[in-house]
Parts: sequence; structure tokens; C-alpha cells
Amino acid sequence: MLWLLMACVGDEGAGLECPPCEACGECKPALETWEMDLLQPQLEELRQGVRPFDEDAFGVCAGVTECDTFLGLSPGELPAGDHMVRGELAVPSVGEGWSARFHVECQVVTTTGRETTVDHDNTYPLVHTGPKRGYMLQPLWRIQSPHPQGSRDCAYTLFSIRPDGTETETVSGQYRTAMPEE
Repeated sequence: MLWLLMACVGDEGAGLECPPCEACGECKPALETWEMDLLQPQLEELRQGVRPFDEDAFGVCAGVTECDTFLGLSPGELPAGDHMVRGELAVPSVGEGWSARFHVECQVVTTTGRETTVDHDNTYPLVHTGPKRGYMLQPLWRIQSPHPQGSRDCAYTLFSIRPDGTETETVSGQYRTAMPEE
């Protein structure tokens, strides 16, 4: 419905030339200024899509199921211990069918020197949880450092998926784990 109302209004809310109304022969913008003022915040939220709730809401944390210490998007080589990638996501309050896809790919050098790749991909349905907190996905990916099978150099990405199925890369990061000591 909102898209129908926006038919004669440009991306920034400025009126564009529109075809004349069949009944009256005049061009009448689909939205008046006061209507656009009311809808503009929702339009901005829709255009932002699914995103981290704040600057510490997506990335690597120390901890197994709770974020004990937020280490950032790309913390480099992780210290010894249990870690995870977590996400607290802002979901638009308008529309149904929002989701996020999490992808991680790790280049692994095993303790025997063999090189391999670990690849993981999962999609999560999301709902708006209100203005004070985001939708929690924790843990998205568990990390042992050092990993008992060998060193890992990993890159991970969060993709926002709109209700119409359009997917966009939202945020990404990297981390490394050392080779276990013998």
C-alpha cells in the first residue's frame, strides 16, 4: 500500500511529474507534504533493512553462549579460550518476512599440514523486537582458540534479506586461530 502512495513521489520525497488523473485531467501527487512527513521515518527504516542494532551488536565475543567481552568485527588472532560470533539485529517494524543469512568460510591448516576449507551458511527468519533491543542470534558460530584440528583463518558475512527476497551484504569481519601447541 505504501508503494502505491509513493507513485508520484521521488526517493527523497520531492514530487515528480506524474501522469494526469483520468477523472480530472490534473496531476495530483500521491502524498501531500504532511503525509510524507509522517511516513518518512518508516521509509528510512525500510531502506536500512536488517542491520546490527548498535556498534557492538555484531562480531566476535569471548564466551560460549553469552558475550562476556566484545572483541569486534575483525579482532585478528583470538586469545586462547571459547569465543563466538553473535548478532543483535535491528529489524524494520514494517513488513513481514525479514530474514538474515550468515555465512562463514575458514581456511584451515590441520595439525598434519593438510589445507582444507570449512564452509557454513544459515538463514534465520527475523521479527521486529522493539526500539530498545534487537533480535538476538547468539551464538551464530562457535569458535575454539586454538582449534584442536589446526589453525583457522576465517571470514564471515551477514546478509540482510528483504521480504521481497532481495539480499544485500550488511556487514562482514574476520578472525584467526593459532595452531594448537603440541
